[in-house]
Amino acid sequence: MSRVSSVSEAAARDSAGSADDARTARGRRRTGGRVGVHRPRRALVAIVELLLVALAIWAAVAAWSHGTETIDPGSTIAGVDSFTRYHGGWIATAVGLATAAAVLVLDAARQLVLAIGPRHR
Repeated sequence: MSRVSSVSEAAARDSAGSADDARTARGRRRTGGRVGVHRPRRALVAIVELLLVALAIWAAVAAWSHGTETIDPGSTIAGVDSFTRYHGGWIATAVGLATAAAVLVLDAARQLVLAIGPRHR
């Protein structure tokens, strides 16, 4: 038996299906649980993600404050009150954490929409 015929026979068996082999619109098999939208557990995932957002924003603010340093030159330079020195590693960490927080907010909104379920018309 060649590989091509065995693949086509397997595809024919899969496409025949049965009443127990219900598929969703995207072709995924149902495993007895809910598939897709209206899964209330997704609301818990969204709450956890929002807590992670708060933690990421707090860490971003802390990293940003570590990344800036104000230097007072004293009276050595006339007309200059102070310099601000930026430490690139800390600033990059702050920007990365803020970006991660933004992505988590978007995903939390998606999880909440999927937890609520579709609108009935």
